[in-house]
Amino acid sequence: MTQQKIYNMDVVRWFAVMTVVWGIVGMGVGILIAAQLAWPALYLDIPWLTYGRLRSLKTNAVIFALVAGVIRLGSTAGWMAKTYDAGERAFDRGVTLVSLTATPFFLAGFLGVYPVLWLDIVIGTAVACFCIYLLFQGTGPIMQVPPERAFLYAAALFAVAFVAFVALLGATVIIWDLGASPEYMY
Repeated sequence: MTQQKIYNMDVVRWFAVMTVVWGIVGMGVGILIAAQLAWPALYLDIPWLTYGRLRSLKTNAVIFALVAGVIRLGSTAGWMAKTYDAGERAFDRGVTLVSLTATPFFLAGFLGVYPVLWLDIVIGTAVACFCIYLLFQGTGPIMQVPPERAFLYAAALFAVAFVAFVALLGATVIIWDLGASPEYMY
């Protein structure tokens, strides 16, 4: 008789919820910091609301949300693994694959130090192409997928990531349309 494995997905579900919560907290604190720079009266003479303390909270919350997003996409890769005959421990290998693939994006985040729009677009496009290359080259060896299925597996994972990216872009456009858009200096 074959025993079916039963997984407790409560931890993964709560991790996904907390990703959203910390993302909202980080962005909300970022808005408060920006407002305090524009209107210093918002400091309210409360030592816990100084720029230095809030900046570290914002940075930690957003980094947690980014890393949790990578882990969420990695869990999706692990979930898809059964379809592509990836074998056991697919969750671990899925998170590894997405982490290694997303590393150039995290390193490209240093472009924020020198925010020139055309340079950001050129380097961001090159980094995106390199990440796609890493995804397609690494899916077979890391996920232990047969070579004839590795391309389809990588394409499906890329499609999931692309749909999430387009949804975030749509949300950004809506928020910018409400008046919270950045202004670039040339």
